[in-house]
Amino acid sequence: ADGVTAERLITDVLEHVADIGAFLREVHRVCRRGARVRIRTPHYSSWYAWNDPTHRHALGYFALDRFTDTPGFHARSAPLFRYVRREILFSRAHRLVGIAALANAFPARWEQLFAWMAPAENLMFELEVMKPA
Repeated sequence: ADGVTAERLITDVLEHVADIGAFLREVHRVCRRGARVRIRTPHYSSWYAWNDPTHRHALGYFALDRFTDTPGFHARSAPLFRYVRREILFSRAHRLVGIAALANAFPARWEQLFAWMAPAENLMFELEVMKPA
């Protein structure tokens, strides 16, 4: 109630859970309004996404849109989060030659056409919990 928000980091977990929707609803439930939640998960083009047999999901840049207030996306219920930031993370070599900058500037086009030619490593989502005042 003092206006201070907590930040929670969920690293390399989302790809392992059976029901991503249920997991995110639980994260939303236990966090107060305005809390920041940072999620890192392998991008679907990543070597890391496919070489761990315990992974249940390989996700892309738009995978969490249905849980957010993203304009033009019609979720079945009120949004749980709003994006603060989301980023496709790359190896140093891909950052140096500019692929990371292009992919993050044009994520839909990169995922549709170039993700397998210049694979990413991870995705980073920073979400803010939305709840009524």
